[in-house]
Amino acid sequence: MTVVGKESIEGREAYWLESARADPRSGSLGYAKMLMTKDDFQPHRMIVQQPGQPAMELPMQAGMRERVQKHKDEEMEKWHLVGSESITVPAGTFSSQHWKKDEGVGDVWVNDKISPFGMVKSISSGETVVLVKVITEAKDHITGPVTTFDPEQMKRQMMEKMQQLEKPQ
Repeated sequence: MTVVGKESIEGREAYWLESARADPRSGSLGYAKMLMTKDDFQPHRMIVQQPGQPAMELPMQAGMRERVQKHKDEEMEKWHLVGSESITVPAGTFSSQHWKKDEGVGDVWVNDKISPFGMVKSISSGETVVLVKVITEAKDHITGPVTTFDPEQMKRQMMEKMQQLEKPQ
């Protein structure tokens, strides 16, 4: 995940976080980015671009932010601060606050000097995420004009493809 941009939304500083995913068939990379604010850590906008396709902005569903915020608040109640400790990851050694989940598996180390969200390392069930490198001036991989996602258009395109497959050769 890389921070590829910054802008103001609703009077607050927000960051574009971009991630990549390889298409299992072609190996080509597709990208997604979310505009997030530090204070609520909520997605305010989301844009995706699959290999060879135009970029599309996905609409934020009504009530989505409220549901995500409620879930985040409930999850935060399950964590407690263990203390400060030094942790070494590929990006270096950082003095960090260590948070632990009260039930199950969960450890997070954060450092407020790591912009914008501070995570140095996270361990959860079956997944470990570490800060590999601190990057400045990262490149945004989503290119070209951004269109709004239209589910009806997607249905039409899928129907057209199915009809083409059904035609005798």
